[in-house]
Amino acid sequence: MGAPEHNVPFQMPMIREFVPAKAGPWIYLVIAVTFQLSGGVYAGTMEGMRGATAFMREDIMMGLYANLAGMAVWFPVLFRMKFRFTNRTLLCAAAAGVLLCNLAAPHITFLPLLWAVCFVEGICKIQGTFECMSTIQLWMTPERDFTVFFPFLHIVILGSMQISGILSAWLMYHLAWSSMNYLVAGMMVIDLLFLVCCTRHTRAVPKFPLYGIDWLGAVLWSAFLLQTAYFFCYGQFHDWLDSPVMKTLVVTAPATLAVCILRMLTVRHPFYEPQMWSYRHLIPVLLLIAAVECILATEHVLEETHAGMEKRQGRDSVDIRETRTFHSLIIKIFRKKILFYLILYLNLRRKIPQKGFYDIINNLLIFLQNG
Repeated sequence: MGAPEHNVPFQMPMIREFVPAKAGPWIYLVIAVTFQLSGGVYAGTMEGMRGATAFMREDIMMGLYANLAGMAVWFPVLFRMKFRFTNRTLLCAAAAGVLLCNLAAPHITFLPLLWAVCFVEGICKIQGTFECMSTIQLWMTPERDFTVFFPFLHIVILGSMQISGILSAWLMYHLAWSSMNYLVAGMMVIDLLFLVCCTRHTRAVPKFPLYGIDWLGAVLWSAFLLQTAYFFCYGQFHDWLDSPVMKTLVVTAPATLAVCILRMLTVRHPFYEPQMWSYRHLIPVLLLIAAVECILATEHVLEETHAGMEKRQGRDSVDIRETRTFHSLIIKIFRKKILFYLILYLNLRRKIPQKGFYDIINNLLIFLQNG
């Protein structure tokens, strides 16, 4: 039996009538991209931020990990938030949170506070992205075909992450390391203006209260993620187990994990359900993400190293040839990333045979290496 026919055109009742109906989904897609471009701190501006604030590389990396931890921890409650609050409320709150975090981050020198700001920014970032993409899901695929939706979703998320690193490095190279924060803040102001002026409160389902959420479990999992990130981030700096800090983490991190697992198995509505670990495709997806990040790791190093070296030499000493070299590096990296995501999308849409996909990936790896 084929998929059911959907004769009802896609509608977005939260958008006011004077906004063209065909423009609404595209506007929400752009808003999702602006959320994904955001971050409390940016890897592309690491060298400039280290020079201006005297932070170590590990301090900035810990801010990036805190941002990822915020996104990971908030993911299980996204649907609950969607059923409790309206689309306009969630997007306005997320945009305001990203705005405030990006304005505050360049001026914070107290590391725990900076990490907390990055953690909150990650929560706002994933909340805004999820709300936009879930709203236009039926516009992308009226049959709710996830083999269509998820490739688009991954291209938006992963592609925006890569563009964010390139754009932040480019802005630091020409302006200042904090320019990316202010650019994202400006984009959030534009998002807020659109949301306030062009959207309204609507509900497709009755309000669903936020009962039964294990908030203590969320705090415990957050603590475990941050402890693990701190251990691997600062391990070399503290000389691993020769430091009392690392020895303390070796004891406290497993203890926190044990409490999390105990709570997951004993609480009626745990933050992470035990059945989650038995999903058939969970491990392959995690391995795929790890492989993609390993492939892109070299390019991240090139972006940050090249931008940092040129920045230390000073803008006055950069001649036309060096500027062209930097621009060609950015264009080459961007071209590789777009090609990778295009091939990944075509495979998920089953436009490339499985054997042909492996051949293309093998050639792509050679291209990324020699490119």
